[in-house]
Amino acid sequence: MVGTPADSDAGANAGAAYLYREDRTTLLWSLERKLVGSDSVAGDDYGRGVAVGEGTVAVGSYLHDIGALNTGAANVDVDTNALPTTPIAVAQPGETWNFQAWYRDGGTSNFTNGVAVLFQ
Repeated sequence: MVGTPADSDAGANAGAAYLYREDRTTLLWSLERKLVGSDSVAGDDYGRGVAVGEGTVAVGSYLHDIGALNTGAANVDVDTNALPTTPIAVAQPGETWNFQAWYRDGGTSNFTNGVAVLFQ
C-alpha cells in the first residue's frame, strides 16, 4: 500500500492510495487498485496515512472536512473473504478505542498522529 496525498485526480492534493499485490510465483508486484475517498476534494490529503492487515485496508484523509475545517477522516475497506473466523477482540457499544502508531528512525522514537474510534 502506498499513500499519495498529493495526487490530484479529484482536485489539487485530494490524494489517493495504491494497493499492490505480490505474485508469489514470480515475486513481482502489480497494482491491484487505486483507492480514492468517495467524497474527496482538493486539499484533503487522502493517503497521508495507510495501513494494511488481515484483509483490512485503512486510509487516512488528514485534512478532510467533517463538521469543521481539517478535522480529518479515515476510510476502512474490509475484504470480507479474508476476515479471521475467530475475532481477536469484540467492540462493545459505547467503548472508545485509541490507536497510536510509531516507528524508529535512526534510533529515535517518532510518533505519528493517533486516532480514537467510538463504537455506537
